[in-house]
Amino acid sequence: MKLKQLESFLGNLDQFTSPKIELEQYPTGPHIASRMLYTAENSFGDVCDKVVADFGCGCGTLGIAAALLGADHVIGFDVDSDSLKLHTPMLKI
Repeated sequence: MKLKQLESFLGNLDQFTSPKIELEQYPTGPHIASRMLYTAENSFGDVCDKVVADFGCGCGTLGIAAALLGADHVIGFDVDSDSLKLHTPMLKI
């Protein structure tokens, strides 16, 4: 997947509508998320065919990006069940 394709897909994901300050929630924008995961894969080979864990995954943007870049398994952990519900229909939980 090309970088611009990845950024475009991530740009269509739902983000927090009301971030919880006490949980230090903030959205990871598609620009930074796509570049971070794309660099991890294309510079270091750290995504494709790997197991990726996203601790404090929030809306799941980084985990979804990892899956799109060919991660073998992706698991996201978060203490806020509300944020996990944003993408549950598209994720295998």
